[in-house]
Order: sequence, then structure tokens, then C-alpha cells
Amino acid sequence: MAIASFRSFVGVAKDTINATLAANIVAGVTSVTDNNVVGTPTTGMSMVIVDGYLTETVTVSAYTPGTPGTLTTSATANAHSANVYCYLQLTSAIGPTAYISVNSMDFADDYVQLYDKGFRGSQADIYGAQQGTRVANISLAGNLFPDTFGYLLSSFHGAYDYTATSGINPTSYAFSPLNTGNGQPASILIYDYNPAGGAAGQSTGNTRVYANCVVSDLGIKFSPGALVDYTATAKSFASGIVANPGTIPPTFTSFTPLPARTATVSIGGTITAKVESADYTFKRQAFGEIFTLQGIQDPLDLFGGPVAVSAKATLVVDDDVQLNNYIQQSQPSFTLTARIGQGTAATDNGITIQCNKANYEQVKVMQHGKPYVTLELPFQAIANSSDKSTAGGGLSPALVTLSTKNVGTSTLY
Repeated sequence: MAIASFRSFVGVAKDTINATLAANIVAGVTSVTDNNVVGTPTTGMSMVIVDGYLTETVTVSAYTPGTPGTLTTSATANAHSANVYCYLQLTSAIGPTAYISVNSMDFADDYVQLYDKGFRGSQADIYGAQQGTRVANISLAGNLFPDTFGYLLSSFHGAYDYTATSGINPTSYAFSPLNTGNGQPASILIYDYNPAGGAAGQSTGNTRVYANCVVSDLGIKFSPGALVDYTATAKSFASGIVANPGTIPPTFTSFTPLPARTATVSIGGTITAKVESADYTFKRQAFGEIFTLQGIQDPLDLFGGPVAVSAKATLVVDDDVQLNNYIQQSQPSFTLTARIGQGTAATDNGITIQCNKANYEQVKVMQHGKPYVTLELPFQAIANSSDKSTAGGGLSPALVTLSTKNVGTSTLY
């Protein structure tokens, strides 16, 4: 019997404590040395060794810092090579910390196939095959929920300012590119529950983890007759099977999706009611995996280049103000805010996208297609000092702020 696809779900967690194996290990070892340790492993944690179909989870009973550090663990079930990626979570809370509502998802482990085509004196083309490198490609799309969308924004940008609830002001997170250190965003963990992924003859599915996941592209769409929609593209290390969440189906956010009709737009500091729609594109230029000669199939890391932000708005036209901004290259500010429940911290949630310098491109007056005249207004956001977060520093093309109601006194992302 077929399994319903709509029973699938997507989980997410921060990837804050991780490392790589410092040496080859064989099955059955209980002492593991790790390099490149990020965060602080402690007892009471579990470590997931992310190694494709050999992925496994071991419990940690002791950690000795050093170069390399040493973890005392339960016995490994499989052998693993040096440089394999590992992440650690508290055993009591291992797995996703939140669940993202999606309308579509696409997870693909891409293994390069290396074919032996050496001549053998026969009328044949391929005489053998080996696996080459591997990486996972992920695409998600759905409605924007302000509390969970921050996981994707954080993985794309790398920096945010957290402001706790105060009075009528909700908890907020203001995201911009990280301009310190290596400029790379922190990775996240994405979990894909496949209800048809169980053993033969069973209806219980399985969960795959996509570790060291980094978002390369985000799209956010505002159209008044619809909910605010997003698309996200990401890469990660090839997936492996981990334990299912304890409760299936899990508990999703209590937030409601955000209606785009709640949005207001300010251009050049003046609120206008003329914007029909706005589509934003956030893109990491020159994004990709870095493969090196390190003895494993996985990349050394996933690298994100400069951040570019562009948008395309459509306006109802009754004057030449925005056309003149294009002709004169005035580069006005363009700020969109979509929030519900404003004025009460416990209900206030939404998003603000602030671009203080919008360089209009190929603006076009449309005198056909609709019974009224419209203006197509694409623009590129220009980096400036006003759109940075304090944590990100430097210059930024846009500042994206999430209002997330009262979510306690610690950051989500």
C-alpha cells in the first residue's frame, strides 16, 4: 500500500557543537579523537558521526580537550575515516528543536559517478564504476512563519542582533551578513522525515539528517491576495539516518502564517499605498562546496561568497515620482513591513526588510495588460552602513528583522 506524501515533515536545529574525526577509527572503538572542535562537547551529549549510509549515533561519557580532543563514547558500530564530520547534541534533546511548515521539499544526495571507459578491445563503453565526491542539495518552499524562518535567515546571513521582549515591543532578530572572521554563516541541521522510509513491510518511516547545512538562496514574495511565501535553496553534507523524533507527528509552531496584505511600504521615507506586490531575492554569490584531497567523499566545507539582494516591485502609477527616481538615479530607501498583532508583545509577529539604498533598474511603465497603468520597479540593494546589524558589522545591502512575539529570554537561532 502506498504511503501518503503529506505525512512527511521537516525539522531544524542549530549546528553549534561539531568537529571532524582526527584519525581513522574501526568498529567497536570507545575513544574518538576530534579536530576542528566548535563549541564544547560535554557528558550527557550524543555525537552523530555523519558518514553517508554509515552514519551512526554514539553517546558521550567524557571529553578531554586538546589538539586533538578526546571523546569517550559508546562503541561505534562502523569504521570511519579521518576528517568525517560529527555534530553533538544533548542526548535528552537530540534531533530537531523546531519544525518548519513546508508546501514543497526536495532532498537529493548527489554522488558523482566515475566511469572506467578505458579501451578493452570490445564494443562497449563502460567497464566499471566508482563513486566520487558527494554533497546534498536541498530546496524548500512554504509560507513564512516568523519564529521558524529565522533558522533559514541565520544560515544565509551569519549574523543577527537579538532584542528581548520589552513592554509592548516583541522579541526581535535583525539579520545581516557577517563581516567579521571568515565571513561565513553558521551551519544548521535539517531533518527530513520520510513516512515511506521504513524497513520492508513496515509503515514506520525514517529520518535523515542533512548536517553542516548552509542556505545559498532565499526568495520572499508579497502579494496582497496570498500568504507571504518563501523559497530556500541549500547545500549540506550527504545525509544519513538518525533516530526518529519521539512524537510523530511532532508539534509545530503556534504562530499563524503571515498574510501579505498586512504589509506596508515606505519609499524614500514616505509610506505609500501604491505597491501591488514585491518579490525579494537574497543570493550568496559564488556559493559552492570545496572538495580537497582529504581521504573522504565529503567536501572540506561549503563556501558562501558575497551577499546580493534584489527585488522586483509593481506599483499603481498616478505620477512620475518613482520613474524620476530611476531616471535621476536617486537610490531612495525601500522598506517593507508585514506584521500582525502590533502593539501587544505577546501577539506581535512579522518581518521587515529594510534597504536604505535601492538602485532602480530598467523601470518600465506598463500601459497594457491591466485596465490601469502600473510601474515595474526592479532594484538592486546597495551595501551601506545603515542596514548592518551590530553583530554583522561592516556594510550590508539589507537588514531583515523578524518580530517573534514573546519567546522567552534566550535566542532561538
